[in-house]
Amino acid sequence: MKLKPLLIAYLLLAGLSSFAQEKPVTFSFKTGIGTASLSRPRKEDIVIHDADKSIFGFSGGAYASFTVGNISLQPGINYVTKGGKTTEETYQGDIVFNTYGKLRLTYLQVPVNILYNIAVPGGNFFLGGGPYIAKGLKASFTPVSLDNASENNGDFKPIPYKFGDESFRTFKSFDYGANLLAGFRISSGLQFNFGYEIGLANIQTKNSYNNFYYTGTKTRSFIFSIGYQIP
Repeated sequence: MKLKPLLIAYLLLAGLSSFAQEKPVTFSFKTGIGTASLSRPRKEDIVIHDADKSIFGFSGGAYASFTVGNISLQPGINYVTKGGKTTEETYQGDIVFNTYGKLRLTYLQVPVNILYNIAVPGGNFFLGGGPYIAKGLKASFTPVSLDNASENNGDFKPIPYKFGDESFRTFKSFDYGANLLAGFRISSGLQFNFGYEIGLANIQTKNSYNNFYYTGTKTRSFIFSIGYQIP
């Protein structure tokens, strides 16, 4: 049975709270921007003229760091934007369009990272990584062009998609993957982070709509963030 991410986050932080009573613990906040893209292998008999590309994404959240020596355990909870520019199949009545546009997926994400800290004058370098799980919150597809439309002025409204439904225009509710990160923390608490997230789950549902072009859909993200560690 799948647990809700908020419950998982609560149990994780509650379980670590007793550890925090004996070990050094700090809290930090981060916000950042980056690029998000999709890994979508195409079926052999499908030809799509518009290539998959990246979009700008957002990330923001809070973390706790439990440090022993040079090693830190860092669980957190984030609001993240993923997706990419891709081709979807859309409908207007009985007319089918090969539609190129921006697929935007927002998630509540719970990462658990292990970091190695290197002390230097003025602060610390850190690097590491770990797994994450994510719960889909909202999804939409904003067309940019219609391959076989009579008019193509680029003025299109977002089309809402769903999470956790087997119907048309939907993706699986849960995603999971791994992330790598590195950065520098100034002694005052200001920190700069570079991160790369690779989704390992195929979030594409098995129905005749989502499986027309692609054999699967996985997320990818590169994020630069700025944060502050509370003393």
